[in-house]
Amino acid sequence: MKTLRYTFVLSAAVLALSACTQNDLADGTNLPEGEYPLVIETTGVKDAASRATVDGNWDGVTDVALQVGAEVKKYSVSASGANKESAILSSTDPFYWTSRENITVTAWWPYNAADLSMPEVKVNADQSSLENFKSSDYIYAHSDAVEFENPILEFTHRTARVTVTLVKGKGVTSLEGASVSLNGLDTEHENPASVTPYKVSDGFTYDALVAPQTIAQGAAFISVQLNGGTYSYLPDAAIELAAGSRYNYTVKVNAKGLELVGCTITDWTTKVNEEVDANADYSYNASTDTYTVFTAEGLYAWAEHVNAGNYSTNCILANDIVMPTVTEGESNWTPIHDYYHGTFDGQNHTISGIVIDESESSEVYVGLFRKLDSDGTVKNLGLVDIDIIDGYTAGGIVGYNLGVVSSCYTIGNIEGDSKAGGIVGYNFGEITSCYTTANIQGNMYTGGIVGENEDKIIACYSAGQIQGNHVVGGIAGVNFDEIMACYSTGNIKGESVPLPPMEDEHFIRDYCAGGVAGMNVGEIRACYTTGDIEGTYVGGISGVNQNPMIPEYDIRGWIRNCYWSGNCDDGVWPKYPGYMEKVGRVNTWETATASMNKALEAKNSEWRYVQGEDEILPPTLQKNQ
Repeated sequence: MKTLRYTFVLSAAVLALSACTQNDLADGTNLPEGEYPLVIETTGVKDAASRATVDGNWDGVTDVALQVGAEVKKYSVSASGANKESAILSSTDPFYWTSRENITVTAWWPYNAADLSMPEVKVNADQSSLENFKSSDYIYAHSDAVEFENPILEFTHRTARVTVTLVKGKGVTSLEGASVSLNGLDTEHENPASVTPYKVSDGFTYDALVAPQTIAQGAAFISVQLNGGTYSYLPDAAIELAAGSRYNYTVKVNAKGLELVGCTITDWTTKVNEEVDANADYSYNASTDTYTVFTAEGLYAWAEHVNAGNYSTNCILANDIVMPTVTEGESNWTPIHDYYHGTFDGQNHTISGIVIDESESSEVYVGLFRKLDSDGTVKNLGLVDIDIIDGYTAGGIVGYNLGVVSSCYTIGNIEGDSKAGGIVGYNFGEITSCYTTANIQGNMYTGGIVGENEDKIIACYSAGQIQGNHVVGGIAGVNFDEIMACYSTGNIKGESVPLPPMEDEHFIRDYCAGGVAGMNVGEIRACYTTGDIEGTYVGGISGVNQNPMIPEYDIRGWIRNCYWSGNCDDGVWPKYPGYMEKVGRVNTWETATASMNKALEAKNSEWRYVQGEDEILPPTLQKNQ
């Protein structure tokens, strides 16, 4: 929380008197009684936003209260400066310095001559006027030590500031005539249960001040009245509104209700929400380098900006995005073409109808992003009806991943030659809590989530049909590192296309396929599969559980606490079994679930399998609470 600093200095005349020698002091420590009045000058335009006013000045403040010990006195405020950003605080009956020792000072506004105690925070119910908005502010400095040589006091706000920006959503053509209220408020100290905020400008941004409090889960906290209807935002968890902080809410008004786009907590003066045109395709926040995207045109604008070399520019989806339709052989999306190292947050929205035809392209990697850098993140995003045609290394979200992909999913069709995966083509980063129902078709390495995995895949699942010509797996075509708490339920099929003859007899020339990985050289832990698998070298978990290309190094994969229920007789192809521990065909899902959870606990994983009411069905994943 940002505090607001005001400087206390003696007036010029008093400063002249204070240039005393030790002989001028009564006993070397005390100052003469009644000769050193405390006159206060407030300075610092940036920090002078002590008020909750839009302009952040001292306009409208006439008096403040100062307390030293048990005594309270009125100090008058004389605003100065072109914008009244400074002020002189003086009194006809001032406090006096009696020694050079620090004194403890408490100060507050508003001042009430009839009651010299610090008032309880009590805001106005109707803050729609600027005057009522301003007068709902309470500021104070509480028991701060003030130095004689450097008299500084720190003020903070006693209220919380809530800023609401409305944006147009589904089924709403205009926000004109909208009114906003904050509801479900704490009525302690006679505060209102509902507040009507101040409309900041001609746009759709509103400001209100409330007493510090907790908004209950499920309360109709933000309400919008529009065209005779009332729309409300009900938080799914309790909200703590702290004194001195600003809560910036962006709320989308849909015909079926309100949808929270985002909430950012900042200091008092920092406004995150931009003034948004109700019909805008996007808004841009320069302070955070973030596009908030509302339409396909807005998504294109962000992509153009990023592809111009701004690879750290963030993106937040505020709506489900529908891409324009195209004819056969055309694309409607040009992938972000270099290492992206910003954050793309879908906020659980979808992008529908992306078509990427790479048949005439020489690019190696293809997806929504061609390459994601080590500090890049893509999260909370669904790609629906995606169609990637003739990609080389293809993934629905990312072609080549060094970063983090979490809570994403794909539905549609994805084709890749070298590597193909529903989420990522070639993975050197972390993929968590993702799934795909896409149909995946590839040649060399083909997997439901990843074509080739060189890092971590955790808590993901695949339910689509997977078909390839060489190494095919339900989660990864080939795994060189870690797959944990993942499962696949779709069928896996290979065409068994022979490779040219090679001198190395250990190289597999035909198709190998597995429910989790076609080939495993890393570790597969606590995973299961239920689909049928076709191929030359097949296994319920992995077709091959070691690297057959260099057997002299005895590089073998590990499979721990994994289960399958499909058509395969073996967990892995018997000639290359690697190392297996508690791997078997499902007897009962109850037993398998217990075994997999034990393996997850051993790794201190935050994920667990949960058996549904029907014990015949396989379990699903959830995070520990």
